[in-house]
Amino acid sequence: MRLYNYRLFTEKMGISLEIEEQVNSYMQEIKNNSDKSMFRFVYSNNLGTFNFTLKINQALKNSGNVQIVSRTNFTYIITLKDRNDISTLLHEVKHMDYSIRNKDGKLNNPYNLSRASLNAHPNQTDNIKILLWIFYIYNDDEFQSQFQSLYKSFEIRFVEKIKDMKKEDITYNLIHTELEDFINNGEYKFVTMFYFMKAKFKFDIFCPEKILNKVFLYLISSKEIDVLFTEKNPYKGLYKSIKYSLERLIRSVFNTYSTEQKKEIEKVKSFFEKDINRKNKVYSRKVLRIVTLIYDKYHG
Repeated sequence: MRLYNYRLFTEKMGISLEIEEQVNSYMQEIKNNSDKSMFRFVYSNNLGTFNFTLKINQALKNSGNVQIVSRTNFTYIITLKDRNDISTLLHEVKHMDYSIRNKDGKLNNPYNLSRASLNAHPNQTDNIKILLWIFYIYNDDEFQSQFQSLYKSFEIRFVEKIKDMKKEDITYNLIHTELEDFINNGEYKFVTMFYFMKAKFKFDIFCPEKILNKVFLYLISSKEIDVLFTEKNPYKGLYKSIKYSLERLIRSVFNTYSTEQKKEIEKVKSFFEKDINRKNKVYSRKVLRIVTLIYDKYHG
């Protein structure tokens, strides 16, 4: 039997129909004005209404992004590569909503700050890029946007598949099989493979210990991280004991560290590994909720 309050149900499951409906209206206006490459839209949530600019730029390297021009004035610019890409637009609007709802302290979390520091690393090796990706996809803001756009992308494909099917033939097993195929053979594979890791997450799966020691010493030696992190964070106060100095550079080159440095490196690594393993359990369960959402919407 179909749930009576589907809107409330989807919100509890992590999918915002309010955002989706507004994105549908934006997309309709974009389609109605195929000669335009810039739009002014209004976004609304329970906190108020907010103006933002949307640009179409076919030269964009990725599928889309959102630029926070001013959090104080709630000024945002969303850019899309493909004007028909509703899933990416939904993804970026979700990011904007997250920014509107959360204060700077929420955005300046361990994952964002670590990623920002690694972006400034002078040697952008493949190992650094892997770690950048890990800090990126395990930020809760990013997961929420990935989840919303994954749901939408899957729904679009699934609706096409079942257009000639009877409702009674739309089973949980069918939806689960289709979702599994969609994840394993689509654009979300590289993201979800982390969330559904069978092995316990450890950084040394992806990078040699020698590299990890250098990278984490680089992270915990950052002045910016020391200033921005809260007392609950493993980085707090570490700049006083491990300075970003010649000593750090020498020890990194020879991969030799003091007892105190080894202790702090392990502390920060352990913090992230435990938190990521916790997130994997939460994120994988949430992704599988898509089966229930789709079933209730199209079977009932």
